[in-house]
Amino acid sequence: MDPLHGWWGVRVTDTLGLTGTSTATVNVSNVAPTATFSAPATAFAGLAFSLSLSNPTDSSPADAAAGFTYSFNCGTGYGSFGSVATASCVRTTTGSIGVSGTIRDKDGGTSEYLSTVSGVVTFQSLCTLTRALVTKQDVEDSLCEKLASAEAAAATGGPSANILNAYRKQVAAQTGKSISSSDAQLLTSLSLQL
Repeated sequence: MDPLHGWWGVRVTDTLGLTGTSTATVNVSNVAPTATFSAPATAFAGLAFSLSLSNPTDSSPADAAAGFTYSFNCGTGYGSFGSVATASCVRTTTGSIGVSGTIRDKDGGTSEYLSTVSGVVTFQSLCTLTRALVTKQDVEDSLCEKLASAEAAAATGGPSANILNAYRKQVAAQTGKSISSSDAQLLTSLSLQL
């Protein structure tokens, strides 16, 4: 093979000393690696969810031995490539977003995988988020009690709106005390979607 021109050649000489030559062009391409992409169908708004690429394979033993790099898009664009095959994502809104993951081999071959994650909020998930963001135990407890009462009222067709308003008022009262301004805004926004 001529490495500069990308062709193979063969020369044959018979018993009478006659020689024949034949050449052929060979196109060598890098086969991209593959993996199994995992993403949840739904994720609770404000709470972390994971993306992963597992079972990486490559038809090139050299590429497989060298290992792979990975990059993930949690819905806001890709991060840089690295050796970690998982990513932790947080979405702060409800509704559907596109997420993706890309695997790359040492020669630059890539395979991209796409999925959709639907962000949801429930009374329980908002309580979990409240406990994660509020710095005072008694305030956490009080806010989660309001959410539990609102959930019970909603389940029986009762007036949960008044209880949720009380939750939002307490969040506002604790802003700058046991809840940061940005966290209070997130809790209020998500409570409006219950």
